[in-house]
Amino acid sequence: PRRGHARSLNDQPEETRSFILEQRLLAFSKSGTRSQVHRPAYPDYIAVKRFNAEGEVIGEHGFLGLYTSPVYTERPEGIPVLRRKIERVRDRSGLDRGGFDGKVLGQVLASFPRDELFQSSDDELFNTVMGITHIHERRRTRVFCAATATGSSTPASSTCRASCSTPTCAFASRRC
Repeated sequence: PRRGHARSLNDQPEETRSFILEQRLLAFSKSGTRSQVHRPAYPDYIAVKRFNAEGEVIGEHGFLGLYTSPVYTERPEGIPVLRRKIERVRDRSGLDRGGFDGKVLGQVLASFPRDELFQSSDDELFNTVMGITHIHERRRTRVFCAATATGSSTPASSTCRASCSTPTCAFASRRC
C-alpha cells in the first residue's frame, strides 16, 4: 500500500490485529522505521481507539512522532498514564512501600526505560519489575526481553540486572 493509505485489517499480521483490536482506549507502540527528522530513533505510535455501542473497536486515531525530552526526564509518576500503570503494579505487588523490597521496587520503576513503561502491558511490566526486584543484591544476571506489541522488527530494549555489591547498580540495555 502507498504511504498514507490504510491497509485492510485482514492484511495485517496476527500480532498487529491483536494490538488493534485490544480493548484498551490508549495503546502505545513503536514504528518499524527510523525517523528521518530530529533524531534517528524509532517513532512512537499512540493509538486512541474508537468503540461502537457494543464496546467493539471500530477504528482509531493514530499519532506518530517522537516524544519530547521531558518524557524521558520527568519522573514517571508525573505522567498520568504512567502514574496509573505504576500504581496498579505497586498495588498488585503487595509490597510495603516503606519496606526494603517496596523501596527497591520504587527505584526499579523510577529508573525503568520510559519507552518500555509506555509499551508494556500491566502484566508484562509487573513480571519484569518484580523479577528485577527479586534479584536485587544477588550475584546473578538475568535478561528481560520485551517483544513489540505489533510483532514488528523494531528491536526491543531489554533490562539486565548485573551482579553487584551496592544498591545503586546500573541497568544495562541491549538489543534482543
